[in-house]
Amino acid sequence: MRASLRKMANGGMRREYEQLFARLAAMGLADAGRLFACTPREIEWEVRALAARQARRAEEISCLAWLTGRYVALGVHAPRRYPAAPPAARERATSPAAMKQVFAALAKGRIHSDA
Repeated sequence: MRASLRKMANGGMRREYEQLFARLAAMGLADAGRLFACTPREIEWEVRALAARQARRAEEISCLAWLTGRYVALGVHAPRRYPAAPPAARERATSPAAMKQVFAALAKGRIHSDA
């Protein structure tokens, strides 16, 4: 215990945090230096959010790579079927009746969880 107190007194803990924040900044966490003012739990949330953003970005890149491969395959093997323009993003239209069902289910679940 005393060795750890000496380490903290000599600035060892600060150096460890500086190294951690430097690695996080290299991974893409903007303004990692502000983490010195955060609690360990807040730092954990930041790291988890960074990991989630990176996972989402990796999934987007994978989807774009697949789409690129599909376009290449169509261009090579079936040029007549190659689209003139990229497909428009589909919006999921939810009917008022479906929305009412969802809200009713949420309200019903909330009432049961409070009781």
